Amino acid sequence: MDNYFSRWRLSLRPFKFILALAGAFGVCWTVVDVAFYVTSQSRDWVINHWWIFVIASLSWALYSCRPKNRVSYKLKGCDTIIEIRVSDIFQNKGAVVIPVNTAFDANMGGIVVRADSVQGAFLRRYFHSDPHSMNDEINRQIEKMGLIPLSEGDRFRVYPIGTVVSIVRGSQPFYLLASSRLSENGRAFGEINDVKTALAKLWDFICNKGDKGDVVIPVIGTGNARTSLSREDAIRLIIKSYIASSAKKTYCDRLIIAVHPNDVDKFKINVDELEVFLKYSCEFADFESGYSHGRYE
Repeated sequence: MDNYFSRWRLSLRPFKFILALAGAFGVCWTVVDVAFYVTSQSRDWVINHWWIFVIASLSWALYSCRPKNRVSYKLKGCDTIIEIRVSDIFQNKGAVVIPVNTAFDANMGGIVVRADSVQGAFLRRYFHSDPHSMNDEINRQIEKMGLIPLSEGDRFRVYPIGTVVSIVRGSQPFYLLASSRLSENGRAFGEINDVKTALAKLWDFICNKGDKGDVVIPVIGTGNARTSLSREDAIRLIIKSYIASSAKKTYCDRLIIAVHPNDVDKFKINVDELEVFLKYSCEFADFESGYSHGRYE
């Protein structure tokens, strides 16, 4: 509840509220103006109940400034929809993308299970906080898919950025995406180019090996990945990358970019500005420029 009121404070910007209030008063004034020309009874009623129009105008202005939980637009020329949704990623239907490190290590000395991250939540929710069980399942799928590591050390094997391991828990599909590296101290880190490469390879994997349906992706490249990307820039990058990849083929009914409610408040994410960017990107998608092997440069 506290988080919701915090989002209200972010959304209720003075200029936006004044514009909405002016629009509402304009509509009410039109009604009043018409009433004054109809009958004397309607004119008297309006005069005696002026407070109703004031309350209606204020209510409409507040409603117009309410925090948005989702914004979506259809991509021009494609049967696919891109949506930004404020929600816990695991509360959405569709194949869920889980950002992981290039070693696909779910342990990292116990860091993952304690981490406030999508991978940590995935481990706790679907593997009962048992990293060894998760690692065993990942290794089974890696062997089944015939993935070849870049290198193999004493502790773990390292795979290329953008490697995807598909896992199903119950009836829920997941795409584990290698989008960050491990330092010598066993800490995840990444670069913006790593995020671009990971996204390009993710879309390519889904296009060629995934099931056509909805895909749910978190705001990757931030948080524990330790890149310099802000949350809003990461969301824009995901949108641009997905649109660029759609130049080849429509492989997803709906892409849902899940933004955790806590992040909206903590990092002051402006959903209204992101909506403007999303709308413009979908309406004026240019598939001929900026596309290079699935990457948006």
